[in-house]
Amino acid sequence: MRERQRPRLKPIPRLLVVCEGKLTEKIYLEGARRDRKIAQELMHVRGGGLSPLDVVNLAILLQAKNKTDAASDPYGLYDQIWCVFDRDDHLNIPQARQKAAGHGFKVAFSNPCFELFLLLHFEECNKDLHRTKVASLLRKHLDGYKKAFKYEDIKQGYLQARTRAAVINGKSRIVNQINSAPYTNVSNLVDQIRKPL
Repeated sequence: MRERQRPRLKPIPRLLVVCEGKLTEKIYLEGARRDRKIAQELMHVRGGGLSPLDVVNLAILLQAKNKTDAASDPYGLYDQIWCVFDRDDHLNIPQARQKAAGHGFKVAFSNPCFELFLLLHFEECNKDLHRTKVASLLRKHLDGYKKAFKYEDIKQGYLQARTRAAVINGKSRIVNQINSAPYTNVSNLVDQIRKPL
């Protein structure tokens, strides 16, 4: 008698996320991962203290390592690779975006900074502000914010942030291959994390 096969569950995509920032991006993205109960093996958040071009270069190295290790890794290859960086005062953003696209990576970009996405959880931001001003506005909502916060204190505002980001992104122009401020498409990555399991 033939043994009956068990039905296979459709696996969720395995993500590699490489961030420019050392702390803020990791706190938010790891919080979103834990909130969705995604195993660490299915979503790796790496990087920190890098330029946009260095983010892409690290993603290339980690992708190559993943391909080498795939035969012995029960989770296999990454389904999506994301590069997370912002405008700050970086000069190599067009090159970083082009290189990321050339490798099939997705980019989550913010102008002026990742904190803009966090601020949109609490209020609209329709002006081109310096990153220090964005952080100052964020402190009104996250008491004592200095690059660290609790994901639980912000997560309830995600849908508002997503809606507000869509509004400001609709007004953004491309200047020298960079989206004008304010702009953030981080919600594209977070939507991927928040997909129903």
